[in-house]
This record gives sequence, C-alpha cells and structure tokens, in this order.
Amino acid sequence: MSEAKKIFSFTIPEESIEELKLVAKVYMDEKLEKTYKFEKII
Repeated sequence: MSEAKKIFSFTIPEESIEELKLVAKVYMDEKLEKTYKFEKII
C-alpha cells in the first residue's frame, strides 16, 4: 500500500495557482453576492 503523502502530493505551476485563485475569487464574489479581498479568504 502506498503512503498517503505519495498519493496526494503533487506540484502545480505558480501560473496555475494564480489562475485558481482568480477563479475562486470570482466564484466566491458571485455566490456570496459580496466582494471580498482574496487575501483574507485564504
């Protein structure tokens, strides 16, 4: 059986992380019907 760390660890390029942050912010702003500063969410 593989270790959980090996199964669930992976690397994501910084560019993809920034895109994910943007998508998450847009989603949260829309669903919560209020604009939040993203830094405070994460």
